[in-house]
Amino acid sequence: MKKLTSGARVLACIFAAAGCWVTTACGGGESGTYYKYKDGEYVKSDYYVLESGKKWRDSKMRMSGTYTLSDETIVFYTVFLGSSTVYSEGTISDGVMKIYGEFYCKEGKVPAEKAPAES
Repeated sequence: MKKLTSGARVLACIFAAAGCWVTTACGGGESGTYYKYKDGEYVKSDYYVLESGKKWRDSKMRMSGTYTLSDETIVFYTVFLGSSTVYSEGTISDGVMKIYGEFYCKEGKVPAEKAPAES
């Protein structure tokens, strides 16, 4: 295996940093699986998956589509009769979504108002 020259190492670092910046700047931090959080537990059979490219899918209705983010507001779109239409909307922040009054969380995250009290 050939050793990288210092110039090649610098370019590799620049490209790696640029990739991280592009992923962060284009969203992506919200990507992942959000499980329904009910009675202090994750309901693994009820979830939303937010994918790269602003795509989503759910487990219950077996729906999918695209989503948009504006501050902490997330809007889900799906195609119905050939047109893009709003499927649902809610809020999202730090790994926690709230849709129709129900919480969906990434593993390891809990809604702030549902967090255990500190003693």
